[in-house]
Amino acid sequence: MDGRPLSATCRISEHHDFLSLFQDRKHRIFSILAPLYRQGHSLNEISRMTAIPKTTVLTELKRGGMQIRPNKSVSADVVLQQKFKSSAPPPYGFTYIGARLEKDAKEYSTLLVVHQQWQSGTSATAIAHYLNSKNFKTRMQKDWSRNVILNIIQRFENKSITLEGSTI
Repeated sequence: MDGRPLSATCRISEHHDFLSLFQDRKHRIFSILAPLYRQGHSLNEISRMTAIPKTTVLTELKRGGMQIRPNKSVSADVVLQQKFKSSAPPPYGFTYIGARLEKDAKEYSTLLVVHQQWQSGTSATAIAHYLNSKNFKTRMQKDWSRNVILNIIQRFENKSITLEGSTI
């Protein structure tokens, strides 16, 4: 006996075979998860395939000594420098044409306005108010906010956006 109480219908005088499934549960879970992770599946994909929560998948892979891959978030600088289409959306003012990053006809003129205002020393909040007063919309057709403008300005300051043939 393994210490668990017997069911009410069980007679101790009779012979019983008790099976304990998943005695080494951790090893069995790892032996299922590790091959999937080595094949390149993400933690979310493995979770969906096995019905094991993502946090458990991550915990068990780490516990088993598996080196966890970094997530694939990339900065705008990386997107601008690559020569192929990424799954990340292009930076504001640009679009993918084929596999190349090109100027977006609709957004680029707004990007030039933001750049001009930034060069003249206008604050991010004032730029957002200006764009909203002129009925310019973001890529998602929403009003401009200070944070969105700050993200664009950061690309100017990092010199990762090229406007009109020159690096800013």
